[in-house]
Amino acid sequence: MKEELIVPFVGAILTALIAGIVSLVMAILSKDQKTSEFRQAWIDALRDDISRFVGTAHSLAGAADIVNKKSNDEIKDYVLSISRDFAETSYLLSRIRLRLNVDEHTDILETIAWLQDETTGGTKEEMLHKIETLVVRIQEELKREWERVKAGEKSFRVLKMTSAVVVISLATAMTGYVLSPLLTKGLW
Repeated sequence: MKEELIVPFVGAILTALIAGIVSLVMAILSKDQKTSEFRQAWIDALRDDISRFVGTAHSLAGAADIVNKKSNDEIKDYVLSISRDFAETSYLLSRIRLRLNVDEHTDILETIAWLQDETTGGTKEEMLHKIETLVVRIQEELKREWERVKAGEKSFRVLKMTSAVVVISLATAMTGYVLSPLLTKGLW
């Protein structure tokens, strides 16, 4: 092959290689951005469901005290008046359960199971304690997920580290390439 054809040939190959790498990097970044958006939406939805659940659960916990102090007819009327809260609580607990991973969130799911069993029974203090336990565990999980969103997906972190290594390597190689003639001629 002629010498004057080697430079354009190598240039074309390098251009194609760089275009392929840029395309791959953009695909990885785009996917990871979307995954982070979905994770943030999950965090927001879980936070919303928990806050709505806590509101209705507190009113049901208060019902435990009222039921112990009223007659049967008054209890029946009262329970009928808060039946919407029972339905809402059950609905929200189901939504929360469906948002959680069975393998990762066992302690939270156990607390939810207890609350579902005890929503119609148990003392006010027991229910309030379990509600607070659930809130604390959810806050811990939301913090972990937020840290995960901030750090980025694993492929993003690997790409970032690889890019840093490549840039440093290229800078070192270019510096060596530029300085080597100066060092060999004794000009440095």
